[in-house]
Amino acid sequence: MISIYEYVCWVQPWVQHELIKRGLLSREFAIPRYPEITLTFAETVDLMRHDSYKRIRGAIRQMGNTVVIT
Repeated sequence: MISIYEYVCWVQPWVQHELIKRGLLSREFAIPRYPEITLTFAETVDLMRHDSYKRIRGAIRQMGNTVVIT
């Protein structure tokens, strides 16, 4: 279960910085923001070879239980 604080820190990281700047949050309690994951083209192609992905009308879509998730 994710707390509201964790969700806000992930979606709106500027809120955490503002709380630290105003002295309402200590740096020890702050959640570190990890760098974004970067994939190479080959890694992306390898991940998309799974059966749950299909090319439909030129776009790659994730397939659910016989339902296209758009």
